[in-house]
Amino acid sequence: MDSKRFAVVFKTHFWDAFVARQFSRLRERAGGGDLFLLADETHGKFPDIAEASVLRVTEETAAAEGYLPHPAGGVFWYNADYQLYHFADRFPEYDYIVTVEYDCVINIDVSIIVAAMRAQKLEFVGGPIRPAPEEWHWMPQVRPYYPGDLEFAGRLLCFAVFGRAFAVQLQAARRELTRRRLAAAPGDPEFDAWPNIEGFIGAEIARLGVPNARLSDFGDVSHYDWRPPYFEPLLPKLDDFAFVHPVLTGARFLQSITRHESNPTDLFLPGTRLRMMMDDCPLETVIPAFLTYFQEQRDFAPLDDLRAYALARGGDERLLNIARGKPATQSSTSKWSNAKTPGLDAANAVNGVCSGRYAFHTDEEDHPWWCVDLEWPVPVREIRVFNRMDVPERARFLIVSVSLDLFSWNVVYTHTLDSDFGGSDGRPLKILFAEAMPMRFVSIALARPGMLHLEQVEIYA
Repeated sequence: MDSKRFAVVFKTHFWDAFVARQFSRLRERAGGGDLFLLADETHGKFPDIAEASVLRVTEETAAAEGYLPHPAGGVFWYNADYQLYHFADRFPEYDYIVTVEYDCVINIDVSIIVAAMRAQKLEFVGGPIRPAPEEWHWMPQVRPYYPGDLEFAGRLLCFAVFGRAFAVQLQAARRELTRRRLAAAPGDPEFDAWPNIEGFIGAEIARLGVPNARLSDFGDVSHYDWRPPYFEPLLPKLDDFAFVHPVLTGARFLQSITRHESNPTDLFLPGTRLRMMMDDCPLETVIPAFLTYFQEQRDFAPLDDLRAYALARGGDERLLNIARGKPATQSSTSKWSNAKTPGLDAANAVNGVCSGRYAFHTDEEDHPWWCVDLEWPVPVREIRVFNRMDVPERARFLIVSVSLDLFSWNVVYTHTLDSDFGGSDGRPLKILFAEAMPMRFVSIALARPGMLHLEQVEIYA
């Protein structure tokens, strides 16, 4: 292997569309590095990922390799360096290893940093933690393992570059600390303490006198810290910042806001940081994120304010459709169906696309039906049904039923009129409730034998 090549290791504990986008972004910045995905499968298996060289680990891997498995359930969060050693053991040919967390965005070419490290004979590049060591809340976990006069700063390791020699030294030190921790007795300061990754790396740099550089030597780090979180749709506006962390999307972003910053309802207060941030983002990403978050919290009181915010920004009220993207199924598929399985075919009716065609198609049968799961009991004010436009008469005799548990059903509407309703022409069937009705499942069935095929079903709280 060319001695100038290096490895870029993308670390994540789950895989979804957002993480896949983050991986693609890193690929564009990896320079000449060989890109790997290190999957922490402690809490669940990852799917097959064809576009990546994948290493799969669990917390049991760390214990088997000689490192203290603490704390259970969060081993790789507290000790992110364990994954570095696993990679270094598997791939000894790389003399520089770049590690990147899934929620970090790099806006410079990583090869620039590696080239500087080679030229200057550096063994580490990372960002120092801003608080002074004694003000840092993890210090009581670090100090029992190091001399009191050792001066060091913690390191923020969302993005870091390690020379192989330093990685090997760190690995030996972690195993020695593990031995000491396991040998400690109650009353020993080491018994109740364990250095977290940020403190451990900082202490070892100071203890070993490792030649290193700050991340700020390579670009703007003013948006690189533990918080505040940055909303993924803002990334085009953050291109001038070399390192951005944490970047999150959807409900995860809002959960982080709730833990560390403010309340998601600050969206409705002009002048708040959250409001100004969201005003810079497309409504098409803002509204679904907040809608999903409030649903997951079972907090439906803010939805009127969310609707007002969307309309004030000139948004389409269909952005507030709580059925969009929810799981659905149907009684059968047919040779006309758009997908082979009932779940995939039925899901087309809640994908938000309305063009006049049918989204799903059952076979011809007695009382064919379609059903969506809102995933939580939701107080619903309106249901809209969008018809197929070329043969709308086939949906003249519909029964709409709702349920909280799939066992007890209430018929809320029966359509037996001789007239047809439309869809993409602006004339969908609208079922309005005088008072919001709690429901989780919404089923639409033909009241007679036939084939059921509609375009979209929208549901509003």
